[in-house]
Amino acid sequence: MASKIFMGNMPELMEKILNNLDKEIHSLYSCALVSRHWCEMSIPIIWRNPFIFYVFKPIFISIYISSFEDLEDDIKSILKEYGININFQKPLFCYVRFLEILSLDRLNYGADRWISFHLHDKEQDIEQLKYHVANLLLKIFIKGGATLSKLELNSLNEFIEIKPEIFYLLEQNINFFSRIRVLSISLTALDELKDDDDFEFIYGSYCQILVKILKLLAKNVTKITNISVALYDSDYLSQLCHELAFIIKSQEHLKYFNFACILYTRPLELYGIVLALKSQKETLKEIRLEGCAYSKEYEALRDCENLDVIRILHCNNVIFTTFNSKISILEIYTSGLYNASGVVHILKKSGSSLQRFKLIDENSYFDDEDDDEDEDNYSIFKFNQKRCLIKSQLLLLETLMTSCPNIVCLCISGIAKYSTHILNLLSSLQKLQFLTISWNNEFDDDDESEPGEKEKKTEACAKQFAEILPPTLQYLNINQLYLGSHINILLDHCDAPLKKLSIHLPSHNESETINAIIRFCIRKKTLNFVSVNEGYRGKNIEKDLEGYVKVVSCYSYDFSVNI
Repeated sequence: MASKIFMGNMPELMEKILNNLDKEIHSLYSCALVSRHWCEMSIPIIWRNPFIFYVFKPIFISIYISSFEDLEDDIKSILKEYGININFQKPLFCYVRFLEILSLDRLNYGADRWISFHLHDKEQDIEQLKYHVANLLLKIFIKGGATLSKLELNSLNEFIEIKPEIFYLLEQNINFFSRIRVLSISLTALDELKDDDDFEFIYGSYCQILVKILKLLAKNVTKITNISVALYDSDYLSQLCHELAFIIKSQEHLKYFNFACILYTRPLELYGIVLALKSQKETLKEIRLEGCAYSKEYEALRDCENLDVIRILHCNNVIFTTFNSKISILEIYTSGLYNASGVVHILKKSGSSLQRFKLIDENSYFDDEDDDEDEDNYSIFKFNQKRCLIKSQLLLLETLMTSCPNIVCLCISGIAKYSTHILNLLSSLQKLQFLTISWNNEFDDDDESEPGEKEKKTEACAKQFAEILPPTLQYLNINQLYLGSHINILLDHCDAPLKKLSIHLPSHNESETINAIIRFCIRKKTLNFVSVNEGYRGKNIEKDLEGYVKVVSCYSYDFSVNI
């Protein structure tokens, strides 16, 4: 088989292998040097999205310019004015035709880097030259036959002022946009850019250009499957939303919609952009909402009954009640789950269909040490908030236990207080394979008057938690769970066939914990990888665990990625 691959007799298999290297530029270049056949297969992948590479030395821009037969004399003269004299040579391939992914901010940044690399006088103002080079590249792509599959209009920080000539060319060459599958739009701007005296003018110009591009897309694109939108306050908001709504309605098979909404002065007016999703109720499979206040437009989501994945980040609780589909994946980020009724609605509706659940509660830990220094009213407020949070989280755990028995991946971070609800939930999930969990070091009826009482409860908790873990569990992440010196007790009582384990290794008890890991490896013979807390500066555990299990960093295996 290896000889057939080298000779090019298995192109389909070879293409799959090389496509998996699309972010490994050096590996792809090595493949391109193996043979002519490998070169012909590797080069299109390298040049599919060249702007993601070479951001510091984008020599590929010279190759693009070299391939353009109609390079105007005025462009050459402008380059010479700035002292840029390049002998453009005809390239081996028609690289322009390989371009599939275009990000306008990366294009502008690439033009900036290319000019800076060739410029002798680094103090020169290059804004006008950058304007010409960026537009020249767009002209080369459009006239050269590029057909995009992904378009990103994602940043005001690298703003390109597009010439009218480019819009005319786009209208004449509709194939450039016609096959776009992924569209990403954002009106974000760096805070330091907002302090610029010309910000309002720049922002207005950017929005006008964005509206023009969206109008062209609305006329000519029908194959988009993924749309990501981030909206911010703008005088052009109604126009932008109108065109985006038209684009959404025009698509034949929209599957994924990602919507971030940060509208401080107009939180309730969405100008039909969410309402347009009703036209995609048969095809929409996944939705991600971030920072959204409730609006009546979200009621349109009730008709999207084929949704399978819902991800909600820091949104108004009422939005949860607008979903009416049985989903398999639910992901929630919140700053204090003080009202779980909306989440409970989704859990009960999904029932046994739910297989993956993730809750990251970023406001579950309360610091009560300084209560004496607080005003009495604020102390009462904190107490009531904490009680409300605990009650809400317990309702969530109970609903998961009674309504969602088929969960395979579970991630719950930020439980305010340990309770038997956690044990009851885990004992009910007999198909659980992936688990990430953390809770605050508090227990019901804590009695601080008895020395060592909390330590005893922590030890008992570690033992109970280990014994309740289901026999199907393979991946366990308790890196954010503080069990002190009782990690070894958990490992000694754990009978789950773990393959990957992430823990917080206590520096004061590391030898005992390392020995417990070794005992677990010998006893179960299943553990392949262990990761410890980020920034751990203890002894060399790789050497101690050598021959038993491989130690990896927290980032080399992200346990939460499975959810």
